[in-house]
Amino acid sequence: MKKKTYPHKTINGIKKRIHTHVMEEHLGRDLEKGEHVYHVNGDPNDHSIENLVVIKKRLKDEHRTL
Repeated sequence: MKKKTYPHKTINGIKKRIHTHVMEEHLGRDLEKGEHVYHVNGDPNDHSIENLVVIKKRLKDEHRTL
């Protein structure tokens, strides 16, 4: 299975994945430890807020095994 690559952007000298930046702006805070942004439709280039949800890392790992 090919690993997905996610686009990055440098903001204030910090390199972040674009979907992480979009979600942090939406939430008005940085992600907490263990939080990750998940693309609902599986498209790593769709950064619409409707397509992004915050999940705990444990749930992300469980999803990968399904």
